[in-house]
Amino acid sequence: MSQTRHARLLIGLIFGLLSLGALLFYANFGRKAPVFYSDALGYYSYLPALLLHQNAGRMHETPDEAMLPASVQGYFETLSQQPLSPNGFAITQYTCGVALMQLPFFGVAHAWALMPGQPPNGYSAPYKAAVRFGSFVYAILGLLLVYRLLGRFVSPVPAAVTVALLAVGSNLWWFALHQAGMAHPIAFFLVAALMTLIPRGLERPGTAVFAGIGACLGMLTLMRPTDLVFVLLPLLVGVNNRAAAKQRIALLWQNPKAVVSAVLAFGMVLFPQGLFWKVYAGQWV
Repeated sequence: MSQTRHARLLIGLIFGLLSLGALLFYANFGRKAPVFYSDALGYYSYLPALLLHQNAGRMHETPDEAMLPASVQGYFETLSQQPLSPNGFAITQYTCGVALMQLPFFGVAHAWALMPGQPPNGYSAPYKAAVRFGSFVYAILGLLLVYRLLGRFVSPVPAAVTVALLAVGSNLWWFALHQAGMAHPIAFFLVAALMTLIPRGLERPGTAVFAGIGACLGMLTLMRPTDLVFVLLPLLVGVNNRAAAKQRIALLWQNPKAVVSAVLAFGMVLFPQGLFWKVYAGQWV
């Protein structure tokens, strides 16, 4: 048996064990864990409020016929007890980045909920399943991107082992399979995508790849404003001396269209949140 075939079998075994471990973790910890509570509910609440109930500024006034779970309604009632905006609206403290990343899964869940048996209120079983599935998908996509990124530097077997250790040795599985709906798996995916795009952008600067970098940075910032710190990555990755710093500055200076595309993509991603605040709070920030 060739060395390449041995390596493929080992990689397949690693990812197979990883998948089995994920299933066992979900069966023992994640299957009955609540979804719509704490930060996860705050992130997600934009979608039902804007797309189903049209009450984004007064979520505590959801119609009774929506039949929201008591825990969800209780959370919304706490919003009305906080200081209102100058426009008289109760504004959630959470930004909409996670909700935007959950939107494709929400659409599928709503189509499912429109079938007989499940209330299409944004919080019934189909929507819970969508949040869980979305968290798991972003975690898996992030791991695959990390695997491909490591493949630039090491052979496939060490890359696969590293990815497996990252999955089971960190809290990634917890947030992907138990405490679903949090920002962590999505942020992991976005950072992995960012670290995949940065080398490509440095090797072949272009508007498309720079726009992708800007979009990743924008979404990370939109999910958690403190993640704006990641904007340092495209500027500093690979810069370890003065000569490298000069080369990085020269690369950016010589590719103004690419830099502008990154800035525009960054701003376009942040625009929905600014618009939401302008409408319901009276100011862009």
